[in-house]
Amino acid sequence: MNTQLGRIRQAVRQFGWHRLTHNNCTLGGCRRTTQSPEPLEPRIVYSGTVPVLKFTEEDGDSITIKLTGLGSFTATQVDPDANDKGSLSLVALTGTDFKSKLTLTFQAGTGSDGQFHIGSITANSPLGAITGASVALDGAGLSVAGNLGAVTLGTVSAPITISGSLGNLTVNGDAAGNWQATTFKKIQITGGDLSADIRSTAPLGSDLAIGSIKVTGGNLLGDVIALGKLGAISAKSGRDGGGVISAGVIEGAALADLSASGGITDVLRISGAVGKIAAGRGISGIFRAGSFGAISAGDDFSATITATDTLVALGKKPAIGMVTIIGDMTGELHADGALAGLTVKGSRANAGAISGVTIEVGSLGKLTAASSIDGTVTITGALGSVKAGGALSGEWEVGLCGRDCNQRRDVGRVSFARRIR
Repeated sequence: MNTQLGRIRQAVRQFGWHRLTHNNCTLGGCRRTTQSPEPLEPRIVYSGTVPVLKFTEEDGDSITIKLTGLGSFTATQVDPDANDKGSLSLVALTGTDFKSKLTLTFQAGTGSDGQFHIGSITANSPLGAITGASVALDGAGLSVAGNLGAVTLGTVSAPITISGSLGNLTVNGDAAGNWQATTFKKIQITGGDLSADIRSTAPLGSDLAIGSIKVTGGNLLGDVIALGKLGAISAKSGRDGGGVISAGVIEGAALADLSASGGITDVLRISGAVGKIAAGRGISGIFRAGSFGAISAGDDFSATITATDTLVALGKKPAIGMVTIIGDMTGELHADGALAGLTVKGSRANAGAISGVTIEVGSLGKLTAASSIDGTVTITGALGSVKAGGALSGEWEVGLCGRDCNQRRDVGRVSFARRIR
């Protein structure tokens, strides 16, 4: 097949046009063209109805393109020195349906960089799958008119635009660009950072706008925006580091869980409930949601947490679940409803102090610190217990306090409206 293609390319140069049918592969209109976004950069366009074609880059890496099911495609190769070698600027599919599959099979050359570079992949109709685990998508990006079942790529530094829903999106390296689809079932990034900005266009009230986002061996650095609900979002470190969720905005109607093996530094805007938030290192940023489940930090905590649900909406559920910190706390906790508990433990690096905090909640089950507690504490209802390895200080207003409050003799202005005796 490759010998046949070479003869075709030679015939194209000599005679300008050739047509061949070989093993269900129809190659028509095969010709060299200079039409290109870059001036004076020659390109070769290959097209067919049921194509299986192979292309080679300058470093010897090759890609075999195969489309199964309905549809056809054209592939445009960038070949500036007319040696039949170069990356692909475009693979354009037409007439596909949700059972059609595009397979991009990679073979490394002697000077391989480990990837074959494709600028853009487009489909003017739905598509079942794109499989290209060693493809670097690095130009105009991926665009599909309709639903796309699944896509696997090596790295992405380009837009992804799906007018319908996208099933599983897997990238085996760094992933960047502006990504948009009606819904995303699952996004999985392995061995690289996810710095793409991800947006679901599903309307408010959608069941799951984004099913899950999982980064392994990298960091989550981009925005995640939706009107609908978000599934679990996580980042886990690998051999080369990673595991941080940082510097992005996460926005949606609800969030199942947010977890990182490293730290979390983010802006969280969730109109409904958030499940658990867990970080292996510290937590900072601004977090706002209807309610929160348990929150845990393996290092210092300096975040501002605000639960916006009313007492009526919460019912018997706490506004903020148990907060556990291994380190020091300097953040803020705000809620009309209950804070289940706050425990700050010491570590090798930190004493486990609560310092300069603001806590404004309806009630607090227990408050425990390995060291001192200082800050502005306003609890309109009951405070179950207070235990500290050091002194209490600051401004305290508590509606009702348990027996532990009676045993405190600390310096500071602590005002209890009524004590339980």
